Amino acid sequence: MASTISLGNASANMGDSTQGSALKIEALCTIANKYEVCHPHIRKDKLIINFPTELVVINREDIESIKVYDSRKRELIRFNQKVGDVDFAISFDDGYGIRTGFVRFKNNKSAERFNNYLNLLVLR
Repeated sequence: MASTISLGNASANMGDSTQGSALKIEALCTIANKYEVCHPHIRKDKLIINFPTELVVINREDIESIKVYDSRKRELIRFNQKVGDVDFAISFDDGYGIRTGFVRFKNNKSAERFNNYLNLLVLR
């Protein structure tokens, strides 16, 4: 069962990404209606996301589905680089039902890294 901790207006201290074997990168997240900066972590068999309203710790077995929405397109102005957003819709069981949170990346490398770590987490 996923654990949630209500944050109210407080921000969560997620630690440093260089500690241990965790992945921590900056993204925009929402679980309700407003995107705000967050730092999703992937540690061992857990996905930890500090959504704007709550801290959610999702065990690997509680992940119901992960969908990727890629709105990037190639632009010649930027030397044929892809620009746009990559959204991850992560559905999980919090013990009361299925909830879905969204993690958005503007940075292509961060999105690719997060996707690779998510695949490792889910496929373990």
